[in-house]
Amino acid sequence: DYQIGSEWKDTDWIYVPIVSRGKMLGVISLNDPVERRRPNEERIRSVEYFANQAAVLIENYELVEGVKSSELKYRLLAETMTMGLVTCDTNRRIIYVNQSFSQLLKYDSPDNMINNDLGDYCVPNTKHKLIKAAHEILKRDDDSPEQNNDSQGYEMEFVAKDGEEIPFMIYMSPFYQHGKRIGFFGVLSDLRNQRK
Repeated sequence: DYQIGSEWKDTDWIYVPIVSRGKMLGVISLNDPVERRRPNEERIRSVEYFANQAAVLIENYELVEGVKSSELKYRLLAETMTMGLVTCDTNRRIIYVNQSFSQLLKYDSPDNMINNDLGDYCVPNTKHKLIKAAHEILKRDDDSPEQNNDSQGYEMEFVAKDGEEIPFMIYMSPFYQHGKRIGFFGVLSDLRNQRK
């Protein structure tokens, strides 16, 4: 017995679902309109439009929170792993280095290594290996399975802050941001115990 424009009763309610991809995210409930009249179809449509916008907002918020959570998990993993981890841009400039790698090279803080060329930390006679490996990683065709083998490691020596030459096995992979390859990252394993 709903009549558009008739007087709004205290028991009247309007429920508009907030739905996205068939999933109910919530409900907008309306009662007691200012003008005390039952809304017409145009008014209901504007509330439905608002519900659709709310669904998009909620979904975007959940996506952003998911990304933040993933980034936090990745950072926690990177900071607590015992192996070294370094991320570089296409010019081998260090974007990120974890605490383990900076400690292995005897630097007080990872910040002391940021923006430096990773090659500058290599023993001179192995620097060319890093340059060649980085070049191969950066020119790799992602669609080519034979070139998409991340398990190949490169044995290289890096120079610690005090001059000690430390052998590492580095496993390198392309580094992407927003779907675009912007550099590479390397996971480094200290080979001193094996060498002994």
